Amino acid sequence: MLVLQANAQQKPARRFTLFFEKVYVHTDRDYYTAGEDIWFKAYCTDAQTNLPAPNSANVYAELLSPEGVVVDREVLHLQNGGANGDFKLDEALPAGRYRLRAYTSWMRNFGSMFFFTKDLYVSKGAKDSTAAANSNVQTAATANNNAQAAATSTAAQSDNRILFFPEGGSLIAGVKSRIAFKAESAVGKGIALKGTVLAADGKAVAEIQTTHLGMGSFELQPQPGVVYRFQGRLPDGKPVTADLPQALEQGLAIKITEKDTLLVVDIFTNPATLQAEGPMRVTLGGKHAGKFYLEDTVTLTQPHAVMQVAKSHFPEGVAAFTLYDARLRPQCERLVYIEKEVAQVTLRLKTDKPEYSPAEQAAVYLTATAEDGSAVKAQLSLAVVDAGIIPVATENIITYLQLQSELRGEIEQPLAYFNKDNAQRKQQLDLLLSTQGWRDFLWRRVKDTAIVVRYLPEPGITLSGHVKQVLGGKPLPKMNITLMANEARGNKIYFTESDSSGAWFLDGLPLYGPRQIRLTSRNPSGKGGGMLTMDSVLQASVPVPPLPQYTPLLPDTAALVKQFTTESQKRQTLLRKQQEADTRELEGVVVKNTPKTAVFRDGHYVSFGGPDSTFRITAADFKDYETLENFILHRMPGATSSADTQGVFFMSNGQRIRPRFKVDNVEDLFERIDFYSLPMNVIEQVTIRHMLSAQMTDAWFVYLTLKPEAYQRKQLDLLNVTIAGYYEARDFYVPTPGPNAPRQLPRTTVWWQPNVTTGAGSKPVRYHNPGNKTTIRIVAEGITDKGVPVAGVVNYNIK
Repeated sequence: MLVLQANAQQKPARRFTLFFEKVYVHTDRDYYTAGEDIWFKAYCTDAQTNLPAPNSANVYAELLSPEGVVVDREVLHLQNGGANGDFKLDEALPAGRYRLRAYTSWMRNFGSMFFFTKDLYVSKGAKDSTAAANSNVQTAATANNNAQAAATSTAAQSDNRILFFPEGGSLIAGVKSRIAFKAESAVGKGIALKGTVLAADGKAVAEIQTTHLGMGSFELQPQPGVVYRFQGRLPDGKPVTADLPQALEQGLAIKITEKDTLLVVDIFTNPATLQAEGPMRVTLGGKHAGKFYLEDTVTLTQPHAVMQVAKSHFPEGVAAFTLYDARLRPQCERLVYIEKEVAQVTLRLKTDKPEYSPAEQAAVYLTATAEDGSAVKAQLSLAVVDAGIIPVATENIITYLQLQSELRGEIEQPLAYFNKDNAQRKQQLDLLLSTQGWRDFLWRRVKDTAIVVRYLPEPGITLSGHVKQVLGGKPLPKMNITLMANEARGNKIYFTESDSSGAWFLDGLPLYGPRQIRLTSRNPSGKGGGMLTMDSVLQASVPVPPLPQYTPLLPDTAALVKQFTTESQKRQTLLRKQQEADTRELEGVVVKNTPKTAVFRDGHYVSFGGPDSTFRITAADFKDYETLENFILHRMPGATSSADTQGVFFMSNGQRIRPRFKVDNVEDLFERIDFYSLPMNVIEQVTIRHMLSAQMTDAWFVYLTLKPEAYQRKQLDLLNVTIAGYYEARDFYVPTPGPNAPRQLPRTTVWWQPNVTTGAGSKPVRYHNPGNKTTIRIVAEGITDKGVPVAGVVNYNIK
């Protein structure tokens, strides 16, 4: 819980009860082609309960290039723990493996431990598929170099290795222990391996073999002073050798096994330890997400003791059991996944028909039910994709919140551990927790980190600055700061007061997109005074740490990328041909120029066919026209004004259409008319463009390039500035089939709906299918009102 009192009128106190947050991002798919859109929804939760995070209102979403450069960045407004956004991929974007990263300001206090990351594959087209598949791009996994007891291996002419992980942490002389191991390639992928564990005298003590993604386990009772060594071969015949961790002469060991509704915890030591320590009082602690759910004590008078723990004491997910000695020093640790026998919530997806015809409307019904069959409220996002081109995802919100975010690093095929059809999944998951969990458990890293709070949770858009004397720069306290934001949602005026250092602070502001705001400073008697300044509005992007190595795409991934690239290129070609044909078929229009395209918040636009009207402004224009309104009315054919409304209109097909503005490459989202009053001597260039929307309706755009003096201040106690507020996500749009609508083409993402609810009164999701015969996959993910992550998938055919 956060102890924090703050509003738009005062600076927050810096007293905290520590809390943790996680972010998960659901994307419409993982494979894209340059020029396409990435649609996504971010879910921000309390890391210990999975309930919507109550303290942060801002989430930062970033697209990183294979070289670790921020390609695009959005700041989204979290509402009830969710926020949707989108990235438009530039058509010139190089092919390769990109990374989606998301985080809150508060998460930065813990480094990147709680940051969400996900690999996305971007292709340039069929002709570049080979280059894309073979290009050296960085992996998204981050290596962890915890080298406590895990022994590394050497391999002839190879970077492959095998690592050993004694259960609980260490081998104890004379104590029989289970040892997990993992054989992995140079890029961290599991590889098949088998071989023999030998004692120092060359005697074989165990034959071992990997059973799942390079992992396996065996038992060994190490003898005092004996060094054990592994010798084996890879499938290609190359030899691999490695030393096992050396056994300690004294210490503690644990073994945890699952038995029905219980966890049986065996605690071991050896006679040498009992002789040195006498009866030993040890404490077993059990945690989930850093929070204690169990603390029990036993006194060891013999080398072996048993404790039983009811699994019902713990929430579902990864639990960490730690054995402490009499001085409460941790001696052993073991991770266990607690799974409820009956699913807490089941999400079901059902279509109104088992199969459809091309372009036919479909309806999807989503229901979430509890164990007793009652309806459950959930916030979901839904993606409908062409399964004939998009591979099945290997992770979802359940695997991330319950497993991937707990272990960090890269987990191969995480969805397999939650597949009820996988009879070996529990044993395989236990191997994962005994290997990767042994060295890279999130909450152990948090515990070992000295936490210094440098970044406050953000309750909204935050503005801050200073008021100083014009001459001398002395801080001015008790100055009344007024913010006027006519375009804000809700309140339009906010007040605060500068403190003893002249600093002022406003937060929780509901500002979306580029916004014009007005700030003034007044002394207690109401007179303007001082020089008012404002800091940067949003935090800069977190530096991208160097990735550990450059690696080519693995063969299986490269094949998927190539398959997707080939088909995606065909679809892009069809789409371009349709756009060109539709433009040429418009009445009275002959396309003589290469069509221009433009992307605005509400969709894509294509040029009408005629050239742009571009004017370089001269001194004569200011003399003849004075303002932008007069200039457009006199210089642009088709422009007209109205006696009852302000601004300029263009006539198209007998209708008046108000143009939209883009000023210095920033889109105006709220039809501001004060641009028309701009004097011509502060304008460098005016471009007017006639375009068509995706619905084939007319639109007019005015592009302005302003001179620097357009932004200069005349009053130092007054600030008129445009700030970048929250990104406003575009709506996913597909033309509705009809006699005058464009022909329905194949679509890779058929539909995207980021805000779907279940429970009483929920409605089905409706959309039209693409125009090709294929298999469609519907994927829904989200969180219930009780903090349970849910996901569902259903397929159908278009025939």
